[in-house]
Amino acid sequence: MTAESATVVLDASFDRHDSYVALSHSRGPTRIVLDTGLLDARVRAERDPDAASGPATPEARMAFLGARLSRLNRKITTLDLGATTNTLPSAERALQRGQSLDL
Repeated sequence: MTAESATVVLDASFDRHDSYVALSHSRGPTRIVLDTGLLDARVRAERDPDAASGPATPEARMAFLGARLSRLNRKITTLDLGATTNTLPSAERALQRGQSLDL
């Protein structure tokens, strides 16, 4: 859905696809809102433990957001098709072996 304007509340869990979808649904201006306190906490959590515990620098914030918003999360499935040795249903296996199916 396209809107005239949009406000996007960015979170560190956004990836490239999420941010593209959120930022591209406006004909007009798009405003980005970010909780800098939460962002600073996430930056500090990934920083060297010996580093100062003060607020993150603007450069550190941009590097953190750049890394998060440029990542591509792979789509995964709950099916593990590579683990099965025989992917044909039993009826198809029987037909391939020339056996008749008793229905």
